[in-house]
Parts: sequence; C-alpha cells; structure tokens
Amino acid sequence: MTTDSLLSTLVIAAPLLLLLAVHWVERRKLHGTLGCSVTELSLHIASLGKGDTSAPIAVRADLRNSTLAWVARAQNNFSSLERQRKDAEDRSVRLAQLYTGLSQCNHAIVRCSDEVELFNQVCESVVKYGGMKMAWIGSLDEASRKIQPIASYGCGTEYLIGLHISVDAGQASAHGPTGTAFRELRPVWCQDFQHDPATAPWHVRGARFGWGSGAALPLKRDVGHHMVLTLYTEAPNAFDLEARALLLGMAVDIDHAVSAIAHKEQHRRAQKRIQHLAHYDALTGLPNRTLLEESARDAIAFARACKTPMAWMILDLDHFKDINDTLGHGVGDLLLIEVASRLRRELRQDDMVSRFGGDEFVLLLDGLDANEACLVAQNLLDVIAAPFQLEHYDLNVTGSIGIALFPEDGADAATLCKSADTAMYHIKQQGRQGYCFFTAEMQARSARKLRLVNALRHAVNRDQFKLHYQPQVSLHD
Repeated sequence: MTTDSLLSTLVIAAPLLLLLAVHWVERRKLHGTLGCSVTELSLHIASLGKGDTSAPIAVRADLRNSTLAWVARAQNNFSSLERQRKDAEDRSVRLAQLYTGLSQCNHAIVRCSDEVELFNQVCESVVKYGGMKMAWIGSLDEASRKIQPIASYGCGTEYLIGLHISVDAGQASAHGPTGTAFRELRPVWCQDFQHDPATAPWHVRGARFGWGSGAALPLKRDVGHHMVLTLYTEAPNAFDLEARALLLGMAVDIDHAVSAIAHKEQHRRAQKRIQHLAHYDALTGLPNRTLLEESARDAIAFARACKTPMAWMILDLDHFKDINDTLGHGVGDLLLIEVASRLRRELRQDDMVSRFGGDEFVLLLDGLDANEACLVAQNLLDVIAAPFQLEHYDLNVTGSIGIALFPEDGADAATLCKSADTAMYHIKQQGRQGYCFFTAEMQARSARKLRLVNALRHAVNRDQFKLHYQPQVSLHD
C-alpha cells in the first residue's frame, strides 16, 4: 500500500475511531449511572411493578448511587411493606379467630351443665375456631404429683401420651409453661417453643408435632384447687398483647363458669339430699312412711286393676326396748341397720320394706296370697332369729309379724296398715315370736277394748264409779 493510500485510510477511519471511543465512554457513563444494562434494569423494574420482591437485587459497592441501587432500595422498601402488610393481615386473622373461639367458648359456658362437658367444649372451640393447633386442660394427680390431662382436642393430642409435667419445683419438668402456670398461678407465654430454654425437656417431642409457640393459663376450680389450660400454635410469636388479653378474658369467663357449675352441683346435691331425707330413713336407708304411702297407693291401684292379691306385713322386734335400755341406743341403731339389711336381702326386687318408726318395719309384697305370705313371714322370722354380732355383743332377737291381705282386710293403705298392726299386737299378746293374719274378730275385740278403756277413763273424770261393800260372814262363827 502506498503512503497516499494509507493516509487516505487513516483520514477516513479516524472519525470512526473517535466516534467509537466517544460511544464507549458514554456507555461506561450510562452503565455507571444505571448500575447495569438497560435490559437488566428494565427486567428489575418490570418485576418490581408486578409486586415481585422475592429475589433481592444485588448492587456493587461502587454503584450505590446508581439507578439500580435506587431500584434495589425501592424493592427493599416494598418488601418490608409487604412483610408488614402480611404480618398485619396474619395478626388480624389470628385475632378474628380468637374472637370467634372466645364467642364459641361463651356459648359452651351457657350450654354446659358439668365440668367435663365444659372443658371438652373449650378445648374444641379454641382449636376449631380460635386458630390453635392443640389445646388441653390438666389437673393435679395427688399421688404422682404430676399434671394429668382431663380434656384435650386438636391435631397432636398424641403429644400428651406419656407426657411428664411435675408440680414440684425441684423437678426440671416443673419449669415449663404448664408447670409454672400451675405452681405460680400466673399465665405463661412461650413465643418460640423450639428454642425457649424453659421448654428444653420437650423440644424433641414438640418438634414432632410442630409446636411454634405455646401458652399456659391457670384455671380456678375452687379454694385450693385449680387446673391449667395449655395451648399450642404452629407459628412462633402467636401471642401478642391483644391475643393475650383475649385469652386472659376467656380464662376469667371459664373460672366463673366452673364456679357457677360447682354452685349448681352443690345445689343439686343439696336438693337430692333433701329429697332423700324426705323419702328415706336416715338410719337404715329404707323408704320412710311418706314414700311407703306413695308407693302403696300405686301398688294397690295396680293390684285392683289386675285383680291380684297383695300382702301388707308389719314386723316388730321383740323386747327391743330392753336392748336400748341395757346396751345403749348406739347398739340399738346398729341392730336396726343390720335387720334392715337382712330384710332387703331376703325380699324380691319389686317388694318394698320400709322403716315405719322405732323398731317397726312395714313390708309391701305384691302378688302374695295367704299361703305364700305364710312362707315369707316364717322365712323372715328365721332370718331375724339368726344371731347378730354387733361390736363385742352376740345378740339373739325375735320378731312378731302381723299380716293383712288385699282386698280382704282393706281396700286402701290406711286400712291395711291398721289391720296388720292389729294382727301384730295380737301375736305379741299371744307370746310374741310368730306371725298372725288379721281377722274381723280381732278388730271387734280391739274396738270393744278401746271403747271400754275410753269409757273407764271418762268415768274416772266424771266421778261415775260407785263403791259397793258386801260383807262376807262365816256361818261357823
């Protein structure tokens, strides 16, 4: 190539080279301003516009003032705002669930009439509606000094199998949320179950079931007795101030419900006791006169409708007063209790034996005619005659039984009772230790005796007696 040609080429290429140099310099400046290529920046801006902040943008230290650094900061701000929004949303959901769970617990408090039902409903409500993963209520087992579950619900109730939580401060298992809440009667909040030192004995067990956080709330049953409601969630930090306030309010409501149930139960037992005392003998536990009369009306109506016989017996212990006077009323009471027990064992399930008062027992026996009544009466006398061993005394007792039959000797309870009583006194006058059926002659004799006694009493009061004297003379004198 000639010198002229080379010069011509250089003249033509120089502007191009200059242009390339200028372009390269400007490109470097643009890259420094943008922090990356235009295409890459466009992709980051597009992702940001879509709300995708999952992948952080890496920026070199020398490009901190670039457009890319601004986009990265914007992404970080948007990501932080998104996290805050998500946290607020999760918090709102948790609080809404807790409100719903609290409402369901209040419904359970209104509906439930006993503790077991209430505790099961509470555990179910806080799990199904309150956002908890598992809930359980425990009480102290005095023998083992451990907290034992009495109600539970949720995913992971198998966690409670073999769970060891002591209430003795010297045991490591007593310092977890449940043990501390029980021992110190205060709520305990565990925001990170898997890393909290207090839950170390249960980290492995809790990891199997996914416990993220936990809470333990003491529940008062009555003076000196309380329980613990323990809750578990899947997410850590689930118990913020508002959640704690709601759960504490729920615990207070449960306390009031338990107290109300206990009061109702005491009232129910008192009413039952009153009803029992109104219808049963306090010493022997047998039906008393009131219950006997009520049952007798029904039995007589049934016998009349079915045209079946019925026997009314009155059994009186012979010389019972001598036992009371000699050995004391305590031994007499023991004898009455044992007699009542023997009578119950000998009678059929549908038969009725009642303590009428003192040492007198009334037996109401359905479907017995005269022959069958004889057999039953003799059997009862034999049973009573067997020796009694009371304290250090061996007692031999006999009895006297009067028998009245329905409908021959009476059509109602009062008449049957009077007829059997008349027969019983007749056998006592004949020497005791036997049984006797009522007869019309007995009634006539009793009526005459009663009229004579009354007439004599009135005659004394009215000074109607006259003393007559007739001398006796011996003819030999």
